[in-house]
Amino acid sequence: MKIPFSMRIGRRKYAIHEVGTVTKNMGWTLPAIALLQIAVHRLGKRRKPDDIAETFWHETTHAILYEMGSPLWHNEKFVTEFSKLLAQAIRTAEFQ
Repeated sequence: MKIPFSMRIGRRKYAIHEVGTVTKNMGWTLPAIALLQIAVHRLGKRRKPDDIAETFWHETTHAILYEMGSPLWHNEKFVTEFSKLLAQAIRTAEFQ
């Protein structure tokens, strides 16, 4: 999956930055400045494309929930479970 460099969520245009090596978090959502950061390396190794895509959908879910005014926007358990299913649905979608 190609990661976009920007997208509109609600009234904000979010910038998406691919960032280098991290040790803990694979991504960050910074709604105050309309920014998503997605780690493409971990511990010096390139992450798998499916893992990068899953992180993108995870951070996108945070941003959508924030823009909706939902208190779930910072609930990691909810965001993780929802975004995993979203990523799976998108990855396995079949078109005619």
